[in-house]
Amino acid sequence: LPDSILKRGGDHDAILVVLLIDRLIYKTNLLATQLREKFPASGVTEEKVGPDESIGDVNTDANSVRLVTTSSHSEITSYASKLIFMLQSWRLTLRHFKHVLGTCPVELYLKLGTLLPEMVPHEYSVDYL
Repeated sequence: LPDSILKRGGDHDAILVVLLIDRLIYKTNLLATQLREKFPASGVTEEKVGPDESIGDVNTDANSVRLVTTSSHSEITSYASKLIFMLQSWRLTLRHFKHVLGTCPVELYLKLGTLLPEMVPHEYSVDYL
């Protein structure tokens, strides 16, 4: 193998960038799916209302149900929804970047391979979420 493969910014780094992009796409998708399962979008729970309680100014019967949302649950659900949105946005950007890597000329592909040291810390940030 020629020396250009193993030197910094060479063919090896360009291949590692493609593999890194694929890993990041997979990890962000997996994390967003787990967040959606753990924190479903409906943060509203039902609570039975007794015959003597009222909702607003209206008295209710014994079979009425009042929708209750706790403040802490709402904040957690809101944070999880924002994090899911950010992960999906990042995944979309990574997919565009992957498309560019697949269609660009070889010179640009090798030039983007030099970005590997700058991209690796972003994978660590996803690993620790």
